[in-house]
Order: sequence, then C-alpha cells, then structure tokens
Amino acid sequence: MESPSASLDASSSKKRARKSNFTDAEVKALLQQLAVEADVALSPLCDGPTNKMKAEAWERIATRMNACSEEIRTPDELRSKWRCLKKAVAKQLQKQMKTGIEARPLPYQDIIISLSVRNKSLFMDWGMDLENTRGVSSDKIAKHAQKSRNPSDSVYLFISFSQSRAVHGVFEPDDLKLEPDIPEYATLNLRMRGYDFTTLEAYSKYVRRLTVRLGFETDDWPVPARSFDIKTFKPNSTIEDKKYQLKMFERTVQIENVPSPRLQILLEMMRMNAPEGVFITVKEPDPEEEEFRYIPDKEMQDLQAQIKAIDDAREEKKKK
Repeated sequence: MESPSASLDASSSKKRARKSNFTDAEVKALLQQLAVEADVALSPLCDGPTNKMKAEAWERIATRMNACSEEIRTPDELRSKWRCLKKAVAKQLQKQMKTGIEARPLPYQDIIISLSVRNKSLFMDWGMDLENTRGVSSDKIAKHAQKSRNPSDSVYLFISFSQSRAVHGVFEPDDLKLEPDIPEYATLNLRMRGYDFTTLEAYSKYVRRLTVRLGFETDDWPVPARSFDIKTFKPNSTIEDKKYQLKMFERTVQIENVPSPRLQILLEMMRMNAPEGVFITVKEPDPEEEEFRYIPDKEMQDLQAQIKAIDDAREEKKKK
C-alpha cells in the first residue's frame, strides 16, 4: 500500500509540472502566423460559423508553430498568449494617454497594435478611444522603427509595409498641398431693393443671419430711399390721369473673402427665400453707391458755398 507522504509528493510534482514560458522566437512566430490568419482568427464576429472558422484558423496556427518549435502549444494556449500581449499593450497606452509621458515601447508593440487595429479588438476590449490611440501608436511606431528595424526581421517587415488604410493611412508626400486653391471674391455687395419697407427689412435680416451662419465676414447698412414719380395717362392721349410717388427702399449686406463654392449656396438660398417684390443684385462695391449711402450735411454744404463765394470775390478783386 502506498504511503500518504508518497501520494502527496506525487501530487505536488504534478502541480509543479508546467510548460515553459513563451520565448522571443515563439512570440515572433505567433505574430507572424497571426498576420497571415488575422482576417479570420481575429475577426470581431461571434456567430456560429465564424467561431468554427476561427477555431480552425487557430488550429492551423498551432500546427505550423509546433512544426518548428520544441515546445508543443495548444490553440487555447496561443489564444491566451495573444490576449496577454494585447492586455499589456493596452495598459501601456492607457498609462501614456493619462500621464502624457512616452514610455519605452514593449517588445513587438507596434506589430500588436497593427494586428489589433484591423478589428479594433485592442481598443474595444479595454475601452480605449480608437482615434486618440491611433495617433499615439503611429508616433510610437515611427520612432520605434528607426531604432529597432532589422532587415532580417521578416515578421516586422511584413507588418510595417502593410498597405492597410486603417493601420497606416494614406501616403502623402511632404510637399503636397492639402488645401486646394479655391477662387475667392475679395468683397461683394448683396444689394436688396423693394417698395415694401417691412418686407425688405425682414428679408435683409434673414440674409444677414444666413451669411453669418455660412461663416462669411459680414457687414450691413441701410441706404437712403430713392423717390420716383409714377404717372398714368388717359387712354389714347397724353393727358395725365394720376400721379403717384413711390419710394424704393434699399439694404446692403457686404461679405468679404468669399469662396466660390459657398457663394453658390448662399445665392441659391437667397433666391429660394426671396419674397415677392424684392430685387436682388450681387456686385462688387461701387464708389458712387458708397457715396450715396451717406446723408449730406446741409449746414456744411452752406458753409462750403459761402467760403467758395468769398474766394471767388477775392479772385475777382485781384484781377481788377
């Protein structure tokens, strides 16, 4: 009969028996195989058919790794190692985002981020903001690549030269001008005229709010009303029948630095909402119209006339 102490020693030896930790070569091989099977093995979908395909993908990864490794790894062990790698990188990025201090990158951190961005698993699992993290990781990848790139490192080269838009964005030369040259108008006057003062005033306020909402540099002012005499004649004669005096009211909204695409939107909205009886004119500033907007000072004009009369009288005396 086996003694209790012997059974305890046997059970303790079984508990102590464990597989060795993943070596650097095994981690590199795992990432290389994940790069090949990433679309299936790292898929975010969890339905029945997808889970079956994911299990088969992990089986293939394990088979290829065990063929060139002394330690036999099961698919569950490889999945667990991949989750540990993601967790370590996620904690590293979270700490960096909170403190703002760039820490030393973990081994193969850029490759783990590249694989995780394909399905956002690194960021969804740990509640991180994908856009902010992508900005951090891209800077780290660029700096880390300059320090640790090895031409013989086939795993790193495979990931770093991936053409995935989600991972590396779009390549653009340094001398490329991102903002196109859009023609602009320096200054334009939106001239609105009408015989109905109330309607014109309400519409001019609407145009003013619209230009501000579209981001134009805006100024507006009223223009003195112009009076017109309207006459009607009796049928088949030149005898005057009735006479009317109408006032044409005017409001002007001036916009500056106007991009042509937004100008089309503004004019279309003005045309669609223009009330009946309002005339709209869009033109560059006219010096004569600018001068007409100011009401003349009668007293100043009288004084200037008196000064001119005195000067004329002096000139006549000198001639005599």
